[in-house]
Amino acid sequence: MAIDTTKTGQSDPNSSSKLEKKNSPNDLVTLNEAFRSNMIRLMLPTPALEEVYKKKKIEVDRSNAIDSCVIRIMKSKKRLEMSQLHMEVCQSLQMF
Repeated sequence: MAIDTTKTGQSDPNSSSKLEKKNSPNDLVTLNEAFRSNMIRLMLPTPALEEVYKKKKIEVDRSNAIDSCVIRIMKSKKRLEMSQLHMEVCQSLQMF
């Protein structure tokens, strides 16, 4: 949107340039709602759907790794207390 300024009073005889405009209380300012410019471009960031997908995939992968680790340990040990199982799973999954 652009602002259209139109002077209703007399022009200033002391102004040496047409580019130099000063606002006075007699100026009428209106909004040009039909103004469109091809020069204005907005750069909008793309949504981070890939990051959300990556986080979800990592969560699923970790869950599968934990499940497989628990199964592997329980197949080899047959019986373990929960605290011992937790310690062994943590030790074997330190690389994750």
